[in-house]
Amino acid sequence: MYTVQKRIYLLGFMGSGKSTIARELSVRLDIDFVDLDDYIINKENLSVKRIFEEKGEVYFRQLEAESLHELLYKSPLIVALGGGTPCHNDNMTLINHTGTSFYLKLSPQALTDRLLEQKEHRPLISSAQTKSDLKQLIDSKLQSRLSYYEKAHHIIDGAQSPEKITEMIVRQLDS
Repeated sequence: MYTVQKRIYLLGFMGSGKSTIARELSVRLDIDFVDLDDYIINKENLSVKRIFEEKGEVYFRQLEAESLHELLYKSPLIVALGGGTPCHNDNMTLINHTGTSFYLKLSPQALTDRLLEQKEHRPLISSAQTKSDLKQLIDSKLQSRLSYYEKAHHIIDGAQSPEKITEMIVRQLDS
């Protein structure tokens, strides 16, 4: 059985299942987990959407980096990252140096299907008027983030059940 010495980071586009898998892994490995967005929400006492609206994305990305550094003092820990976290402030380097990273990879179409009903709560995609607009926006954002995501230690097919994904991650940690 894998003994977690540092942190396990789950990364991927919004809607890829990072928080769900973090909860599953937390139970399976008996390790605490933190959803980085929830951590920021509690810290600021504002939703991510409100932070974006009132203080802007630059402020949010700085908060994200600060919060990531704060979590370095707790281990072992499973961290479900925000979709953009690896793409800013040299966060991906920090992530890979302080733990084991897993990219939960999904196709733009699968992400569109998952996010269609949630877009009003997600500031980076809330402007999409139609499903086609949403898919185009996801395609574009995903392309700009892919080079960061693919730096993860492991890439996992996110189109499987949470149980199967959890099992695959545990197997990777054991090997």
